[in-house]
Amino acid sequence: MDRERAHRLWQSTLDLRLLGDAPEAFEALRALWRDAGVADVDQARLLKAVSGEPGALERRQRVIRETRRLIRDAGFDSDLLSTPAAGMRGL
Repeated sequence: MDRERAHRLWQSTLDLRLLGDAPEAFEALRALWRDAGVADVDQARLLKAVSGEPGALERRQRVIRETRRLIRDAGFDSDLLSTPAAGMRGL
């Protein structure tokens, strides 16, 4: 995952609304992860973690936590990707 993909993934994750447990909600997540270049094995782990949560708010919170971890593991800081200037090249 490069910085631009990490930035798009983080911003898209923060824009998510409450996550229902319908397959369509999970497919939207998988599309986000695919676009960011997340490996299939990591997608499966993330999906398992998210789908194990009992409510929509808990699922959304879990997605944010897991995405933050994924971005950190890729070598980026999600807090820096949240700043207004994060979309600018060269930062």
